[in-house]
Amino acid sequence: MDEITFAGQLPGDLGDGERSCLAIAIPRKGWIASDDLKARLVAKQYGIGVTGTIGVFQEALKHQILDLRTANTLLKKMIAAGYHSPVDDLGKL
Repeated sequence: MDEITFAGQLPGDLGDGERSCLAIAIPRKGWIASDDLKARLVAKQYGIGVTGTIGVFQEALKHQILDLRTANTLLKKMIAAGYHSPVDDLGKL
């Protein structure tokens, strides 16, 4: 089955982006990055890995793509713009 057809068979309450990402990741046993709860639940049902925004920040810090100060600055800007973060300081993880 092609990815477009498969994406159309995923739950309709997922956004187009989430369905597309899942349709690509599931047959490849890949990972997705999403903060959307429904997308995360569907990914887990299909046995694929999931990370969210905080996980992406953690990887960027681990691989020295970002330093802690820059990552926290970006996180604070995201929070100010309406992102609901479980943490306000990545150094506390």
